[in-house]
Amino acid sequence: MASSPFSQETHDPKSNNEKEDYEETYQKYNELLQTLPKVRGWMSQHLLQYQGDWLNPNIGLKGVMLVQNHFKPRPIDIFSVAFMKCGTTWLRTLMFATMNRSLHDFATHPLHNIGPHGCFPCLDTHNFSDCPIALYSPRFLATHMPYSLLPESIIASGCKFVYIWRDPKDVFFSMWYFMNKLKPKEQRPLSICEAFEFFCQGISTWGSFWDHVLGYWKLSQESHYKN
Repeated sequence: MASSPFSQETHDPKSNNEKEDYEETYQKYNELLQTLPKVRGWMSQHLLQYQGDWLNPNIGLKGVMLVQNHFKPRPIDIFSVAFMKCGTTWLRTLMFATMNRSLHDFATHPLHNIGPHGCFPCLDTHNFSDCPIALYSPRFLATHMPYSLLPESIIASGCKFVYIWRDPKDVFFSMWYFMNKLKPKEQRPLSICEAFEFFCQGISTWGSFWDHVLGYWKLSQESHYKN
């Protein structure tokens, strides 16, 4: 049974070596911003191609590099995984409520106070340098990262993945509407024809929808994830 998200653990201050490691990651990130292949973005001005996938320069690329270099997985971590706009908020809510059903009454339930995103933090946007993820066990974590970008440490840890996908037509329309809504006013909105061509080519935040689904399906076929 999962424990409360408010059972805090003690964190030791970062050593000088850890601080240097973070500084090195941010320095590498700033260098890559200038050198990676780029195309027009859905919401940001550009998408950058990193290790074969297209990423938002800030949330996507920075988040991936922080996860790859600094996240420390545990065998009992539970991940909610999906491509963008596939219903992850509902999935997080259901998973957290089910796993913690005996710990909270309705009136004081954490989902009322901090919401599903607070109970189920997104690994892609978490600031590891300021706030390590180590609040409860098992940890509920969400990510949009493609399987191809996950660090080997996560796969080798034996943690669990719950994957949700959606009809690609619905994903496309939802993502196009959502991205244009958040796009800065000084940038020209992405037309539906342009967005459709990008989506079919796999040029969207977090890369190709089909590769994303297929990557985690292949992971599910591996023997240690069938048990």
